[in-house]
Order: sequence, then C-alpha cells, then structure tokens
Amino acid sequence: MYEVRDVGVVGAGLAGLYASKTLLREGYSVDIFEEHRAVGIPKHCTGLISSYTLYLLGKPAIKSVVNVFDRYELLFINHKGDKPYRVTLQFRERVYLVDRVNLEKKLYEEVVAQGGRFFLKTHINRVIALHGKYRVSSNGRAYGPYDVVVIAEGAKRVLVRKHSLCPNVTNAIGFQAMVKLREGLADVPYIFISSNISRYFFGWLVPYAGREYLVGVMDSNSRATEVFTKLLSLLRKLLSHNITRIREFFGGYIPLNKLCIGGSNRVIGVGDAISPVKPFTGGGIYGVVESVNSLSDALKLLREYGESTELAYIYGRILSQRLKRLASHHAVKGIVDLVGGFSTLGVIARLLRIKGYCVKYYDDMLRLGKPLLTS
Repeated sequence: MYEVRDVGVVGAGLAGLYASKTLLREGYSVDIFEEHRAVGIPKHCTGLISSYTLYLLGKPAIKSVVNVFDRYELLFINHKGDKPYRVTLQFRERVYLVDRVNLEKKLYEEVVAQGGRFFLKTHINRVIALHGKYRVSSNGRAYGPYDVVVIAEGAKRVLVRKHSLCPNVTNAIGFQAMVKLREGLADVPYIFISSNISRYFFGWLVPYAGREYLVGVMDSNSRATEVFTKLLSLLRKLLSHNITRIREFFGGYIPLNKLCIGGSNRVIGVGDAISPVKPFTGGGIYGVVESVNSLSDALKLLREYGESTELAYIYGRILSQRLKRLASHHAVKGIVDLVGGFSTLGVIARLLRIKGYCVKYYDDMLRLGKPLLTS
C-alpha cells in the first residue's frame, strides 16, 4: 500500500489555506505555493456564510465575523418606475458576514504555526508526474516531490483544465465597492433584481460595520468593464446623495458551471477550481469547505483500506454525495434563466402577492417554507 506523506498545495486563497490547515492537522507535510506577494489578495468575495460553514472553518472564521443577519430583503425593480416590490427571505439559521481578508490571514497564521511552508510570489504553471510522484514547476524551477498535489487556484482554472478536471469553464464577473454613508440604512442585506442590473443575477447592498456597506453587481453575460459600469450606475441611483466616501473597488471571477471532476490520479482540485458554487447566489465558501473535507475523508479511507491510485475516484464519490443538492439547484436555475431570469420571479411574486418565504437552510435556498401572502 502506498502511503501519502508529502502534499503540495497550489494556491493560498481560502481553499488552499483551509486545505493546508486540514492536512497539516492530520499529519501530512504541506508546501503551499502562492503567486501573489501575500495571502488575502486580490480581494474579491463578499463573505456571507451559514452557521454550518462558519463552525467548520473554526476560530479563524469566528474571529473574522463583522455582522450577523437573519433575513434578506429582495427588491424587484421594473422599467416603469413603479415602487420596487419587496420579498423577504427569512432564515431559520443565522447568516454571518466575515472579513474574508482577515479570515485568510488568520488561517495563514495557523498553517505557519502547524509547520506549513509557504512559497510566495511563486506562480505554478505545471504539475509533472515522475516515477510515481509529482513535482510542481514555476518558470522552469521544480519543487517536490509530492505524493499528492492539491490545486486550489480559484476561478481562473488554468491547471485544472490542463489536467482535464474542468475542461469547460464558465464564469460570471462580480464587482464591489466599500462605501461609507452619511445616514445608515436598515441592518439587513438588500438584493436588487432588475434586468437593467443583470438579467441572470443581481446587485446587492450588505451592511458591513459602522456606516460602511458593500455594494456589488454580479453578471454572467457582460464584459468586466460593463459590469463595473453597472456597479457605478447602481451607486449613483441608490446612494449618490448619501455616500461620503468610496474606500475601495474590488472584484473577480465567479464559477458558474456544474461541479467538475474532482481529481485525476493524485492531482486533486478543491474550491472554486472545480466549481462547487451555489448557482443562485454564486457563493463559494460553502463549496470550499465541503471539497476540502471530502478530500480529508478520502485520504482517511485510503489510509485504512485502499490504494493511492484510487484517491481521485473516492474523493469524487464523496464530494458528489456531499454536494448532491447542487445538481438540482443548477437545474432550477437553468429553468429560471430560460423564463427570463430573476426579474420574472418578481412578476410572479407580485401577481401572487407573495411578501416572503422562510428558508430552512442558507446553503439550500430551494428548501422554502410556505409563502407569506399580503392580506
């Protein structure tokens, strides 16, 4: 039986850091490669997660919480200038807003404390199989050997395509701004749904801390410059007279395609690299946690019973079982897009006089209770 000892992790974003922490805790030797000069950059994520995801991420996430919510307000905006139609999503569990950059820095500190070795400013462009082991290469310099290579490169998915883990890549683009307002709004996230903003997705305003808010737009059928322009338009229309300062702009790619193949031999993809993303919201942190924990479970099984060549197969089976509900989410999202996108749902809600839903699980938006109707 082949024993796994040494692991190379490509990418020190949330997926790579959480994978490194998990593997180090289980006794593996881990090297982590990151193309940027530090962890936590570039910033691109809003950071809304369920209580389930929060507690699996552990102390680094708990210490990074900046706000807590129990509901979202959906505002459906039409072209006629009518007052937006409001639908409330009431969650049975709490939804946490975490400072993603701070979360990654705290995970980095834990990984260093556990003995993980970081290679910053090191862009890995090849994974090479050699004599039953793997090496990773950056501009001709090889590192390793490793028994397993974990690819956590995020939504750009260059290496996973090279290894045929995710041959068809579809991404949305999200841009956000951190703004400070003269007058605070209600301490609840607002979701803006209008075909002028995005036919297939939405805009949002999320209370951060003090009078600071995250304002963002996500779209799947526009270029980056167009999405950024839509964000500026949203800021002007909603908050132009209330904004005192725009602290920063940031954004990035969001995977849209269905869950990809988890791995090939002992080259394993985790997080956004294999698209375990919730299709209605574009939320990816839940998928990061589930993919890393699936890898951990697969390694434990193989340590006891299997051969190393079965790692990718076992990992794929466990992962698909953990995320089986995502398949039905993709199917429903496809139907919503065919009938005109989220704006059509607003028309239906207005006609049926629906004013809200109770959502049992934040990570499973299809589990809705009976609709609340206006009198």
